Amino acid sequence: ASYRRPGGYLISGLSPDMIAFNGINLIIGDAYTPTKWIGRVENHESVSWSFSDANQNPIQTTTEQNPTVTLPYGLFDTPLLTATGIGDNNKTEFRLGGDADYSWIGLGGQNVWEGQNGEDVVLGLGNYDLQYRFAIDPMINTEDLAHIGTFKGVSNYFEKPINKYVVENFYVHACDVVAKPGEPIKLNLYAITEDYIVDTVIATSEAYPEDFIVHEIQGVKYYTIPFKFKAIDPETGRETDSYLEIDNHFLAEFYNYESADVLIQYENHPTGDSYAYISFEDRLLLLGPTSFYFDTDAVFSFLHVLNDGSHTGGRYAVPVEGGTKEFQLISYWSASGWWLKEALPDWISIGEPVFYAAGDYNYTLPVTVSPLPQGVKGRKADVTIQAPGCEMTLEIKQGEAWWTGINPAGASKNVKVANQGDRLVLSYPSGTASVAVYNVAGQKIGEYALNPDGTHSIPAAHWSRGVYILKFAGKTNETVKV
Repeated sequence: ASYRRPGGYLISGLSPDMIAFNGINLIIGDAYTPTKWIGRVENHESVSWSFSDANQNPIQTTTEQNPTVTLPYGLFDTPLLTATGIGDNNKTEFRLGGDADYSWIGLGGQNVWEGQNGEDVVLGLGNYDLQYRFAIDPMINTEDLAHIGTFKGVSNYFEKPINKYVVENFYVHACDVVAKPGEPIKLNLYAITEDYIVDTVIATSEAYPEDFIVHEIQGVKYYTIPFKFKAIDPETGRETDSYLEIDNHFLAEFYNYESADVLIQYENHPTGDSYAYISFEDRLLLLGPTSFYFDTDAVFSFLHVLNDGSHTGGRYAVPVEGGTKEFQLISYWSASGWWLKEALPDWISIGEPVFYAAGDYNYTLPVTVSPLPQGVKGRKADVTIQAPGCEMTLEIKQGEAWWTGINPAGASKNVKVANQGDRLVLSYPSGTASVAVYNVAGQKIGEYALNPDGTHSIPAAHWSRGVYILKFAGKTNETVKV
């Protein structure tokens, strides 16, 4: 029995000054987000998972081998997976990483703690594990790898997150760094396709020797090369610090240096995952189940409606005479950092958020809807509030309207869906390009390009029994519930 951290979660690493937590590892992920935990269990009779808070108070238990769990913002003990063997009473209990002792899971937010001088220390987040030894490999260079190809630099892979996260800075830790005379050392971030093919460059950054952070540890001189991401201010034309929203796999490539001994996790990665690559001009060479010491200052932010059941946003069923509802929200960002995705309809207004709880950013947000006009049976709208790396949608309906994404039976005139048990047979206007299928939790389970002749069949024999929502795109943008 064993399990790995969920895809896209990151491990706490080093600060820009190469400071780390003493004896504690954290993994950071998404708060208020359904997250799947994958158990690797063989020859078992039964399994159970236990999720607890930082004080080991139980939060949730389940006997699913691969459970999906939603945790709030905070610090939590790593889940305990217990497997019971066949034919005996022997049990094996494992935490994340086999024998590795991950003390906490931090959900949402960023690795920040108070340093010796009372100043905040921001720890980087990466794929390497500080509980395993690191090494300096002087063989990763042009001279020793010339027989393979034209050496360029080194790269590290980062998995696709469950939600997007925000990155302002990127750090590479190395020894004996020598820049090319008069040139910067460079960083490229490449998008990775769903087929795991290196695609286009999504961001670049540069660092000169005067930018390097130099520190000496036990007589060895180390360098941290900081990379900031920039944007051009459209009003002034000047380059300013900016941030990236990471919502997919990417490859970080460190290159254009005379020489550098990049730090690498010496022992194999505890979960057997491979992140480290050598970059050549025409290829990538995988180094095996390990990781370079590459850090992001990732922030897993959130905007979330509290006390609203399992729905991912908030809903307001407005009486025909109008009214006001106060939504209770929790946000990683102060409300001064929010904005509306689109302009509000003239019949909806939003009041000032009111801060009501110390510690976290807890707010009440009043939403006011005008009376329904004479002769209008109903209306609906989505109000999407955004902040860096996150967004939240409030669904508003009044009178004879339906929630966005669900049409009542018989409401659709252009689209028909026949449920034939093992498949859905669709008919639709010519020019309808695609249909996406969601479960009632709002998770997309598939998307299909539609035949131009107006009919299409979707296999559904493997679907669980329940309610599904089909959203069509193209000639018609109708939504149907099945």
